[in-house]
Amino acid sequence: MQSMFDPRAFDKMIKEMNRADEQALRKLFSPRIKQSFLIEMMHKVMDTFGAELFNYYDLTMTNEKMITGESPSVKFEICRMIVGVHRSNSIFLSDTERVKNENDDKYKKELVDSVIMHIKLRNYCADFFRKKQIVIGDEFLFFPPLYKLFAMSMNALFILNEHNQEQTLRNFYSMIFNKALAALTLIEDNFLDNAYPICRLIIELYVKLLILELEPGLLEEHDKFSDYDLKKTCCGMDYPDEFKEKFKNRKNQNEKSRIDFLHYGWLDILDDYHDIVKQNPYSINGIIDYLNEKVDYGYDFQNIKFYYKMCHTYTHGNVGISRYPLLHYFELSLILGITLPRTYELLCKHTNVDGSIGGINIIPSLVQDIEKVYQQHSIRSTENFDAYYNFKK
Repeated sequence: MQSMFDPRAFDKMIKEMNRADEQALRKLFSPRIKQSFLIEMMHKVMDTFGAELFNYYDLTMTNEKMITGESPSVKFEICRMIVGVHRSNSIFLSDTERVKNENDDKYKKELVDSVIMHIKLRNYCADFFRKKQIVIGDEFLFFPPLYKLFAMSMNALFILNEHNQEQTLRNFYSMIFNKALAALTLIEDNFLDNAYPICRLIIELYVKLLILELEPGLLEEHDKFSDYDLKKTCCGMDYPDEFKEKFKNRKNQNEKSRIDFLHYGWLDILDDYHDIVKQNPYSINGIIDYLNEKVDYGYDFQNIKFYYKMCHTYTHGNVGISRYPLLHYFELSLILGITLPRTYELLCKHTNVDGSIGGINIIPSLVQDIEKVYQQHSIRSTENFDAYYNFKK
């Protein structure tokens, strides 16, 4: 019996489907990237990856996937990654510089390598991302710094679920990475100014974690004050007698606020704390000043104080969202880039985990990404922002 299968007709059908896919992708991403460059890079990524690509995408069809629409669109997601990486790389470049990159084989290879890393990390980030934004704009979570910070935060939660550790420190790690994901989710939908109050809390938790790591003897006293706070704030009780006695005998008698002492009085057990911190000792700024004198993490703790004050301004509604969303991308990336990697390294140290994610050690490349954000942020100007938002293909 003669077969009815016509390989030429089948090949023609596949080519027509691919052309239709490419035309749709050109239309979807045309405002943000040169169309021919996007399609060229998509093919390079898929050709470079080869069959291994489908180790990262589950394309098996089930009734559940058909009903929920969970099956991933491989080409669409890869194009989102390409646009994110290329837009990130092109910030404040002139049209001439951008076009030069788009024609440069070395740049194309670097972009392909970056997108391949994105794909290898997708089960920790892109797989969780929304298909549509609530507020349309740049998809900042596909920019390399935030993409990797999201993957890091997700993996941190996996580590916390699998490893036991001292409860107080565990709570700090859990709160930091949960709040990081909350901030990143707001960034995903371009609710950028709403992420600052959360980042302010992340900074508070981060500096408390650092001083507890530096001075483990503080843990017991910190937990006592947390219990005082719980009874007073959450349960409506009076200040416990033990707390009243400690407040009466506080080391810095010039500070009169019971609330400040309730939150930070545990610092009094450090012998040298008040020798170092002369102003606002019972505060986050006091802890920052103490850490600035005691440890060297390769950055100035005064930067953290600067970003904390910035977040405070947004938290109290004195500043609205900027006309340039990219400015918020810079600031939020730098805040999370300062706090999350060090927190992640400490978590991995405590749990004896190597910290690789999907077989990738992302810390070195993340450090480079954050350094690039610093450089881009340092040359910000209204002219550069206007040029970025008048991007012409």
